[in-house]
Amino acid sequence: MSRPKRVGFTLVILVAGMGWWIQLPKAKVGNQLTQKGEESSSAFRSVGETRERLISKSVFFEEYSAENKTIQNDLESVYLLLNDCQLMFKNFDSFFLPDNRAITSFLSGGNPDRLIWIPPSHLAVSPAGELRDRYGTALFFHRVSGLRFEIYSAGEDREMWTEDDVVYPKSGGSGESD
Repeated sequence: MSRPKRVGFTLVILVAGMGWWIQLPKAKVGNQLTQKGEESSSAFRSVGETRERLISKSVFFEEYSAENKTIQNDLESVYLLLNDCQLMFKNFDSFFLPDNRAITSFLSGGNPDRLIWIPPSHLAVSPAGELRDRYGTALFFHRVSGLRFEIYSAGEDREMWTEDDVVYPKSGGSGESD
């Protein structure tokens, strides 16, 4: 098979494989621990002339703030969502995402394709539009580079920059490059 045909075939397989990822009809929003009791009748929501698409098949929906998971698992879930964004948006490093509110907005449909990884009504999103940890404190995002983030939780004491803070990934741990 020639190179152009291989690239085209790979693209077709990639697009076809994404059908399971973006759930279409009757996607349940979140799990009982993190949902506000609503169920989405459709994974598409009309907003003016655009349509938002809820991506409900993710580690975040399955594990964020689950009783049988840890704060470290929660931060990893958010980190994996950011990695998903990088796969969806090849120019992800060019988006201005300086803080929690901007990142949460991006993950809540404020992106060019209106993809929703975290619905704005999710229990983990504060009224101010910030993603909170399981203790109710806003997460702190440190953008190490265009494609690499560190995510901090204030921990049980709910006070940032103390000994019980949790960070993901741990410093020097991932070895990822931009």
